[in-house]
Amino acid sequence: FHKDQIYFKEIALDFLKENGFEPVLVQSEKEAKEFDFDKNPNKYPIYFFKTDTSGEKTYEEFFTEEEDYEINKYDSLGFINTPDVKISFEDVETDFESVFSNSNSQKSDIVTVIKKYVPDFMHIETGKHLDQKM
Repeated sequence: FHKDQIYFKEIALDFLKENGFEPVLVQSEKEAKEFDFDKNPNKYPIYFFKTDTSGEKTYEEFFTEEEDYEINKYDSLGFINTPDVKISFEDVETDFESVFSNSNSQKSDIVTVIKKYVPDFMHIETGKHLDQKM
């Protein structure tokens, strides 16, 4: 994990700049969609909004306070000292195949399987999905 938290907003802006674009902050999704690229070469519209879809967070943390982690070995990167955990790929595959072969399975069944193998996994369910926003 990165010791200095980086938000997705910063990643998006840095990504555009790194790829030769000047980010243009706009006030709405409509304004972003109507952006005139012909009149604004090398510029790219970006609209930031409050997230309300399942699973989205402003940043990702891949560790918990209960874990044994190291933050002093490298300047800007930390890591977790993991115990030897034995997880059978066959068991994981069987669990997911069971979910996906059941036509009545729901998203919560997938989350349950993930939590079985990643106990600290936290999923925020809002009932709204990113695909619905695209």
